[in-house]
This record gives sequence, C-alpha cells and structure tokens, in this order.
Amino acid sequence: MPTVPLPAVLESVVAAGSAGLPLPSVPALVEDLDRLRDLGFPLTADGIATRLLDDGDVLVPSLLLREVRTPRLPLQVHAFLEVGSTNDHAAGLARAGAPEGTLVTAEAQSAGRGRRGRAWVTTPASSLSFSLVVRPARPAEEWPLLGLVASVSLVRALRRTHREITATEGALPELKWPNDVLVRGRKVAGILAESLRDDRGGSAAVIGVGVNVGPTSVPPGLDETAAALDSEWNCRVLRRQLLARFLEEIAADYAAFQEGRHLEVLESWKAYSSMWSGTRVWVTEEGGRWAAVTRGLDESGGLRLQTPDGLERVVLAGDVSIRPA
Repeated sequence: MPTVPLPAVLESVVAAGSAGLPLPSVPALVEDLDRLRDLGFPLTADGIATRLLDDGDVLVPSLLLREVRTPRLPLQVHAFLEVGSTNDHAAGLARAGAPEGTLVTAEAQSAGRGRRGRAWVTTPASSLSFSLVVRPARPAEEWPLLGLVASVSLVRALRRTHREITATEGALPELKWPNDVLVRGRKVAGILAESLRDDRGGSAAVIGVGVNVGPTSVPPGLDETAAALDSEWNCRVLRRQLLARFLEEIAADYAAFQEGRHLEVLESWKAYSSMWSGTRVWVTEEGGRWAAVTRGLDESGGLRLQTPDGLERVVLAGDVSIRPA
C-alpha cells in the first residue's frame, strides 16, 4: 500500500465552515473529494459548495488541534489516508529530527504492527491508529516504563469517553500486562513503544496505539479474543474525541515520567488492572510456555511471577495470557 497523505482539500473544506468550499474546477481536487466520500468522510455537496458534516469522528489535524488542551506537549500532526505503519513513519520522522509531539495518524495501514511482530489491522472509518514521538530526558534504562505510561493514559481516556457517552457502569476497560486494554476479557486496544537513535545522535521513542472502535475493526476469526468499543458499549465511539482525550491524558502522565515519579506510574497502572497480583497465567517465551502466578510489578515495570516450584522470576517482554481457574 502506498503512502497517501490526507488530501489538503479537506482542510480547505473545514476552513470554509458552514458556507462550504465552492466546488473546485480542478479535476484532481474533485477526485480527492470523491475518494474521501468513498472512504466514509461525511462530505456533502449541493451543486454550489462542499461541506463537512463534522460529528467528532473524522481525523482532520486542524479539528484535532482545536479539541486538545495539552500545553506541555505541543503537537505536529501528520495525517494519512494510507500508510504502511504509523510507527514506522513516525520513526522515520524522528530519525530526521522531528520534535517531541510529532503525531502520525492513518485511516488504513498495510503493515501495522503489534508486539513481537504481529500484524495490526486498521480499517478506514472504523479503527483508530496513531503514533506519537517523544524524546524523554530520563536515562535509557527507564524508557521501558513508557509502555505502561501510555497504557495508563489510554485506559484513562477510554474511561473518560465511556462516562461521556454512556450511563452504564459495566464494560469498563482494564489493563493486561504489558500493553493490552481489555473489555470483558477481550482485547480492544494495544500499544507498541519503540526506541531509536536519530541522525543527529539523539534519542527518541515512538508510542504506537491501535484501538478497535467500529465493528469492522475486528478481523474475521478473532471475535473470541478481540472486540470493538462500539459493540461492547452499544453506542458509537468517536475516534477524534477519543484521540483528543488520550493526548490530554498522556501530557500529564508523560510529565510524571519525565519528573521521575515512576512509583506513581506503577501504582496508576495497577489501579486499572486486576491481573497484576495473584492471577494464574501462562507465559510464552522463545524457550517455551510455562505456568505462573503474578506477584506484582518491579521498579522497571516488569511482571513478577512465581512458578509452581516456588521460584520467582521477572519477565520484561514475554507473552502473558490468563489461565482459567
């Protein structure tokens, strides 16, 4: 899939407001507008002008920037219709010197990635996939905590959104170590944090997030293990609203990390998880699969485990699944 930026004509439609953008006479612009309609963008035309019926879902940079109140995290948004991977694209920008706060969004990915090289599917108008560049001032050995930082920010954003759009108390999202968000035991979101060196010898990290929002965001055959927010909450979740909430939350949580308040990060993560202590799990590593019981987190965010023979281990990167009682 080629890299296709969000057509600039969409920002022109937004800037035109209720008056609408006079119908363009340039064929390429007409084709861009037609393609946007085909992808589900709510554009209308009355023969004179084109308007955007904004409902809080479309991922237009100017609209996102209006909604986000993050003075501690200045944003530069790069929006795409199609991209290989938002993480890969953001990493390329970071290597070229892109500043902290660079954000990459995409309606579709051809090579979206989760942890351990797994594919992450992004479907237009139904999935939320984005990557954020940060440049922590903390020692590199502390950077593994960034995944937990982003997890806390995401679950807080999801719970805020849940309160805003539904009066039900159930189906609250919770965290599964290290970076999954579950609703009723099924995965609705995942996080992939990667560090890199840029061309100037500096360091950066890319925090990638994928959220299953609409029903078509869950790939066929994964209904038993994955779920979409719309279906679980029985109402429509607006992607731009959710992204704005995440960016507001991570501005505060990232500041806590930057200030060295790591215990606060760990305690916040535990507050949104029921599996961090006393839960029977399977651990899958390159050396095989073994049973354990969770016994908390260490200072770096690793999961403490007790094996059946009484030994204690800490895992930093293995796959952990919950065992039935």
